[in-house]
Amino acid sequence: MPRIQPAPMFTKDIDTKIQNAGNYRGQIKGRTKIGYYNQPGQHFTLHLENYKEKGLPMDAALVIGGPPVVSYATVQKIPYGENEMAIAGALAVKGDHYITGEKLGKNKVKI
Repeated sequence: MPRIQPAPMFTKDIDTKIQNAGNYRGQIKGRTKIGYYNQPGQHFTLHLENYKEKGLPMDAALVIGGPPVVSYATVQKIPYGENEMAIAGALAVKGDHYITGEKLGKNKVKI
């Protein structure tokens, strides 16, 4: 079966509306269906379990061709409820805002 890997996926907790962005391997099962491995302990799995308890399908959005910072941010282990896209946004800003030290020239910093 063909796969989508890696592809960031966005989900939202049905009760708290907490968003999660994670990078999961998807297996294409049909024109409108992709299966994902819901690894125990992942925030995606917490969301899925909440939907299953209510007997509802879980909405999800798959990102294909997004900026690299999105993929990077989605694989970071951050506490539940923190926003991975806030990390991506911070990474997308020019790096010199986050570097401390004496600038020596283009792209060189003495720390």
